[in-house]
Amino acid sequence: MIESSQGNHDAIKQLDVVLVRPSKYDDEGYVIRHFRSVFPSNTLCCLYGLTEAAAKSERFADRVKINIHAYDETAQRVVPERIARRLVRRSNRVLVCLVGVQTNQFPRASDLARRFVAAGCKVMIGGFHVSGALAMSKEIPQECRELLDAGVTLVKGEVEDVWGDLLEDAVEDRVRPLYDIVERPSLGSAPISTVPPGYMRRFVTRRFGAIDTGRGCPYKCSFCTVINVQGHKMRLRSPEAILQRIRENYRGGKGVHYYIIADDNFARNTYWEKILDGLIRMRKEEGISLQFFLQVDAKAYQLPNFVQKAAAAGCTQVFVGIESLNPKNLQAADKSQNTVEDYAAMVEAWHNAGVHVHAAYITGFPYDTPESIVSDAERLVHEVKVDQASFFMLTPLPGSRDHAEAVSSGKAMERDLNQYDSFHAVCDHPNMTREQWLAAHQEAWKRFYSPESMKEMLLRANLDNYWGMFKSFIWNRAAMIEGIHTMLTGFFRLKDRKERRPGYPIDPLWVHWRKRWREVRLLLKEWVRLFFDMQELWLQTRIPSEKAKMHPWREYLGEHIAELKRNLQTAREKIHLSVGSVKAALEQNIEALRHSLPAMSLPKAGRRLQKSGQLWWHRFLEKITWLSVRGVSTRRHLDRFWEQTKTYVKRRTYWRINPFLVFWNFLRDLQLSLSFTFSMLTEVVL
Repeated sequence: MIESSQGNHDAIKQLDVVLVRPSKYDDEGYVIRHFRSVFPSNTLCCLYGLTEAAAKSERFADRVKINIHAYDETAQRVVPERIARRLVRRSNRVLVCLVGVQTNQFPRASDLARRFVAAGCKVMIGGFHVSGALAMSKEIPQECRELLDAGVTLVKGEVEDVWGDLLEDAVEDRVRPLYDIVERPSLGSAPISTVPPGYMRRFVTRRFGAIDTGRGCPYKCSFCTVINVQGHKMRLRSPEAILQRIRENYRGGKGVHYYIIADDNFARNTYWEKILDGLIRMRKEEGISLQFFLQVDAKAYQLPNFVQKAAAAGCTQVFVGIESLNPKNLQAADKSQNTVEDYAAMVEAWHNAGVHVHAAYITGFPYDTPESIVSDAERLVHEVKVDQASFFMLTPLPGSRDHAEAVSSGKAMERDLNQYDSFHAVCDHPNMTREQWLAAHQEAWKRFYSPESMKEMLLRANLDNYWGMFKSFIWNRAAMIEGIHTMLTGFFRLKDRKERRPGYPIDPLWVHWRKRWREVRLLLKEWVRLFFDMQELWLQTRIPSEKAKMHPWREYLGEHIAELKRNLQTAREKIHLSVGSVKAALEQNIEALRHSLPAMSLPKAGRRLQKSGQLWWHRFLEKITWLSVRGVSTRRHLDRFWEQTKTYVKRRTYWRINPFLVFWNFLRDLQLSLSFTFSMLTEVVL
């Protein structure tokens, strides 16, 4: 525990705790913020839950009122001076906590911290950069020392066991410059993450949450910061507390039913079976339609019953650190737990349970070349057969062994921490220039999410997860439009004229809006193109082509149906079954057929299979016959017509344009677009 010296200050009546998840700057110095963000912050929710628990405890409840304010700058404008003016009042004290700060967010977090200090607030900053940089350095790094000199408090380590002490120091006005928390909390009795009120309104979906069930990882990958910040030893939360919080989030008016389980490696949590069994019971006995996303290692599928129970509990997707298809690269990264030859079997095991595999893939290992990076992306699609992939450029993050070795050897590294976002080359590579590396990385990303690759992945997709994959494809293609990493993107970029990185000019209002109008116009143009590209992909995977109909499951199913028909015909001819007997025999045969089909991922074909408990408006939409586009497998004929019409307009040969065909094709295009939009929003194929 952290010892606190006694303060000789008048007692205060109210403490305002401001929790801020900072964003980062783009290459032009603007803060990256979107109208709707994608990923909520588990760290923000953790700190909110800890502060809420402290406020209700005997330590503070009778002597000081603690108000909590949560801001997420990825989807919310944060102006320190405005927040300070509202909160800094007589008899109050304001504590600002910049939470979960990663290395690429550190420059922005530092700028916010200085502004909050200047506005009269106490400021603490923690997260992986501070904890990792201090843990792996013999002396305080320059960027951390500068913050200390500016009056900002640094917090190294995890605060579950000492958060009350830090709040006490804030109340008594005795906040230290540095809190070096050496002991890692056991987490067994620590408060669980709490979603702040109204927080999810700023994200793409409101019924989405993040929660961690444990921390730490037993492996020793050289590029990883988790093992040096959170340790090799797994520390676990109580399964009962986790299940109760999930239940509360679902029934307490928030309706959260899809989670990212934020553990670095859930498969090494010794309570995994208790948690999954509890989730299975919750789904079956309490009717909670829970789904979640897991991060696991490449060997997790070999744990007895792990894959089957994860699927039964509601797991729709696993995030697996595949990292590389070159064994030499894995050896160089000290990732001995991965075996390239086992990747396909691992993916198949998850597919057989109906779970999609999302690969984490790193470019820039020592044995990579521009050619191997691009070819490996295609191998991920066609050979390993993963369903999604996130691409990262190898980055020596402070807190990793790679960074410590680079510093000790004097290796040249980029000094601007804002570029440490896995989408910039921050160090030299032995086989390519930084420009070649970035170009190969971006090309691999584009090849993986090309129309042909996405079509192949959707045709083998599990039926229930089809739309989840489809929407993630849109998210990746949207990130390509903006040219930023998928983990940083959202929907519709916002730019504040005055919220720009120090050193960059603040444009006059008219100049800024002229630039924004040009950017928004181009952005909307790209989004319209993306809309129709994804519509074409939907049509081709919703109703497969003749080639797609040759998938093995179709042949298998066709043979069984033919055999079923022959058996029924023979039965009628030989024993003259009554109509009732025929019906009973048919039901028995269908049931037998259902159990005899192999457990494999089926492609999206025809109408979506109906689920029990389908909403009434789903059924209503399906009955709107004018929205139905069954039998349509492409929009290419429409695209050709509009291209031809555009050519006539450009050449001013207007007499060649048939107004009746224009009107008719406009109606057909409108029908397709509405059907696609309704299908995507409601997940019902019309």
